[in-house]
Amino acid sequence: MRFHQWLNVSVVLFAAVASLAIAKPACAHVILDLPNGGEDLVVGSTYTVQWHIAIAHNLQNWDLWYSTTGATGPWIPIAMNLPPGSGAVGSVHTYNWVIPNAISNQVRVRVRMDNSGTDYEDISNNNLSIISASTHAVVDLPDGGEVLEVGSIYTIQWHIVVAHDLQNWDLWYSTTGAKGPWIPIATDLPPGSGTVGSVHTYDWEIPDDISNQVRVRVRMDNSGTDYEDISNNNLSIIPAIIECIWDLDGNDTISTTDLLILFGNWGPNPGHPADFNKDGFVNTSDLLILFANWGPCP
Repeated sequence: MRFHQWLNVSVVLFAAVASLAIAKPACAHVILDLPNGGEDLVVGSTYTVQWHIAIAHNLQNWDLWYSTTGATGPWIPIAMNLPPGSGAVGSVHTYNWVIPNAISNQVRVRVRMDNSGTDYEDISNNNLSIISASTHAVVDLPDGGEVLEVGSIYTIQWHIVVAHDLQNWDLWYSTTGAKGPWIPIATDLPPGSGTVGSVHTYDWEIPDDISNQVRVRVRMDNSGTDYEDISNNNLSIIPAIIECIWDLDGNDTISTTDLLILFGNWGPNPGHPADFNKDGFVNTSDLLILFANWGPCP
């Protein structure tokens, strides 16, 4: 075979292999219905895992696992070799899972259809959470990794997992991790809805308290026992970022070029960047502001 013929054949083979590699996977033969992401499962409680058959096979049994680290596992057995039950398309199968003490917000569940031939499986589409039996309210946001600028507004969000005779809410933050000490954000906030799943929020003005070990805590004040939750990981509070509005040419230095731009837009000019004091005019007041900030941007 000549070189150019070999090259043409190689290109065709490569294209064929590539098309197979990028082809969409076949439709799932078993579908995990519940849990499918977003659920809060309390340690020690019983949750009904549910799945159904999409394509029938010579079904032998079922296997169930969970992961606490997302969809890539590793996988921990829930139950193995469960009876096959009905193998008909659309048939629904369930298993009552007693939630283990494996706290995580990256939980997934996997079901495997064990057949006499090829096995098929499905995984919950999104992460769910296993939470402590003492966690009756859950902090959703912040949950770790956020960078909050001093003076900005951040919306703290939490929701109810177990309902009580709710009286009010308290919010705190710590700059030294999950052990505190804790500094009040707001206390005795109105209870709002006390139903399971209800979402609550508070707009927090970020204090001048620089740290990369910040946590937020919410407490559910009830007529009986109080319950609380803490953001899962550290977040950061950073200094306010000063915008260098006087740098009209964008070179990080207030200099003659910026002065010329200001003079070039002298007079009535509402909305122009050189109108530093926002009075609708580029004039002596703006010129003095420019000189007061002369030099490198802060």
